[in-house]
Amino acid sequence: MSHRIRIIKHEGAPGSGSYEVWFPDGRTSQFFYWNDVPDRWLRPGVLDRETARREAKAFAALSRSKKDVPTHDDSGRHAPGLTTTVTRRNG
Repeated sequence: MSHRIRIIKHEGAPGSGSYEVWFPDGRTSQFFYWNDVPDRWLRPGVLDRETARREAKAFAALSRSKKDVPTHDDSGRHAPGLTTTVTRRNG
């Protein structure tokens, strides 16, 4: 069994999907959704593929350096301050 944080790419339809940051210690996975076709964006905060990949990698790196990284605030939204894009989703 791997003891490393993994980034798993999911692609549901061509040009859209998510990057999952998976934790081997049982913490809840965090998803960074992307869609490269802006006309199909169903909600605010959807990223393009490369931005979502960078966000997932940055979150995984932060999680490796800090065991107890907050993933959500009290309202259930992504915690502010992880990266600039996650912060924008809160606003």
